[in-house]
Amino acid sequence: MKRTITTFLLAMITIASYAQYPATNIYVMDMTRVGQDYFKFTDPIFLNSDNVGGYNNQPSFIDDDQLMVTSQRDGKQTDIYVYNFQNLKVTQVTNTPEVSEFSPTMIPNENAFSTVNIEKDGKTQRMWRYEFDVEKEGSVLTKDVENIGYYEWLENGKAALYIIANPSNLEIINVNTQKTVRYATNIGRCVKRMSNGDLCYVEKSESGWILKRLDIRNLDIVTIAPTLIDCEDFAILPDDTILMGKGDKIYKLRADDEKQWSIIGDFKNFNVKKITRIAVSKGKIAFVGS
Repeated sequence: MKRTITTFLLAMITIASYAQYPATNIYVMDMTRVGQDYFKFTDPIFLNSDNVGGYNNQPSFIDDDQLMVTSQRDGKQTDIYVYNFQNLKVTQVTNTPEVSEFSPTMIPNENAFSTVNIEKDGKTQRMWRYEFDVEKEGSVLTKDVENIGYYEWLENGKAALYIIANPSNLEIINVNTQKTVRYATNIGRCVKRMSNGDLCYVEKSESGWILKRLDIRNLDIVTIAPTLIDCEDFAILPDDTILMGKGDKIYKLRADDEKQWSIIGDFKNFNVKKITRIAVSKGKIAFVGS
């Protein structure tokens, strides 16, 4: 499983035509920060060498050694897989022929993970909980809330939700009580928690897309900066530096004191045309490229 990106990009690859989901790849590499503004990327891995031409998306680190991904391998539905960088193994952790799982994320303080599921009726989308045992069934986390597209865990059993609607909504749910509160509308699909518990999201309007910061304690909303043009996916480092991809490059912006994006990585040599979702751990970065 662990091979360099270059090796695979030199090969002629026929992209399979899977129903519904586009062909996407995930790239992982070590990321070292030198000072505030310089990042070094080393030891690249073309992660989905076992599923070339398939749908591989929504990477989420368990820790520096393990990464969860959403993957479609039968042309029908998606399951969750774990890649282990130490023993070079790939483990399937959901196997649900009539249900598609997306957006795997560790549940805080549990040895379990959550997903957004497209359920058996093909339209209901709710959050589910799973253990790392493919033989065990999952359980619904948001029994009374549907149309969930994406989410981010907060504190004390709460999660921020991207609700699919026209326009889309930002809601926060307490999974213990099923109570939800709406905080914003017309948002992008990516919502991320900042170091102090604030929530970062993208507000979309005709005049442009703006990164916003919601203080969930006093409900203040402040503007951070405009996004890169037509970009809505981002990741946040522990010091609240925001990373965003556009084309074949990754940019950064410090949330507290910068208004302009600066390039930290150029990946054109990997033949990546469009970087979308980004995940980070203590010492690694993963990103989706088409």
